[in-house]
Amino acid sequence: EKAITVVTQCSLDRFPQLRALAGSLSGHYLSVGVWFPCRLSAAKASAQIQALHQDVAQNTRCGLQLTVCVGTGSENDNNGGYPINHLRNVALQRSNSDVVLLLDVDFRLNREFSEVIHKHYAELHETCMSQNAAFVLPSFESEQGHAITDSLAVMKAGGHANPFRMDIYKKGVFATDYSRWLKTAPGTHFQVAHQEGWEPYVMVARERVPLYDNRFVGYGYNKVQHILHLKHLGFSFHTLGGAFVIAEPHAPSTARVVLYESGNVDENKRRRAHLEDLYQAFLSEMNNGNLDRRKPTQSKGLLHEAKLPTVKDFAVSMQAPICEPGMGRADQVSAHSMANSLSACDQACAAVNCHAFDFTEMNAA
Repeated sequence: EKAITVVTQCSLDRFPQLRALAGSLSGHYLSVGVWFPCRLSAAKASAQIQALHQDVAQNTRCGLQLTVCVGTGSENDNNGGYPINHLRNVALQRSNSDVVLLLDVDFRLNREFSEVIHKHYAELHETCMSQNAAFVLPSFESEQGHAITDSLAVMKAGGHANPFRMDIYKKGVFATDYSRWLKTAPGTHFQVAHQEGWEPYVMVARERVPLYDNRFVGYGYNKVQHILHLKHLGFSFHTLGGAFVIAEPHAPSTARVVLYESGNVDENKRRRAHLEDLYQAFLSEMNNGNLDRRKPTQSKGLLHEAKLPTVKDFAVSMQAPICEPGMGRADQVSAHSMANSLSACDQACAAVNCHAFDFTEMNAA
């Protein structure tokens, strides 16, 4: 099977972007960690999840799996509160293929992506599985007021798109070498050097890639730390020709607004100082060899341990039906039953597929 799994995360309000991503994945899988705060309506969330699965099953050739993580707390807590790296780890651990693409939900793949992967799958698979190698997909953002440019030919001809957030955070994309990529034949690749602050989207072997550091929540360093961990483990980075990801212009995330734009100056400073302390702790642990690459990182005094789900504190975690890629049909969703249905926030967890974290307990020590 020449299929990869795209690993991502989102909250319920990002389902339109998730649907667009699924539509760009013909013949591949999509594993998603979904955040569901208890304060939201469980009935409404359940309806949204089932509607998304039915839409994807009937109208795309993407195999979709959602794993819902349920917890209490607010996005205003602890640098935004959104458990971004935990959600990524949940999706990564539930992925279905040897090779995974680590991506954010606001992006979609170019039209030629599946053709490039199918044609060159043997080489890409062998490289990923036999060595610590990461294939980089250049990331773009459409220009305001223009339709999204998802065609390789249009992109190479100067389509209305720019390297993602180059004007805001140049370090995040600069090492990818966009100019050379434009001249690179589909399926071929060239090696690039890691640079500080780089946060590309990469395709890697699932069994070789480390998990993300769960301590990073909200905005800041959550991808940077993971890419740096790859470098520390000896991964080489190769920009892949013929493939790219692109996003439409969108507003900053709630977590970023909380960190940089909320009205309380002192609170902003506290959050940023906490984030810097956490990043320095991560660097120290990584350099000392104290990070277990295949287990979620435990806090080392900066944060209290998060509680495991209990009947009192959490709603259910659930695994939605699995859609097989390329086999979408009207009866597919009804052919599977949900492991658990979302219900009231005091319902017990009959079969926990992931840990739901109580982020009100994750405060600076």
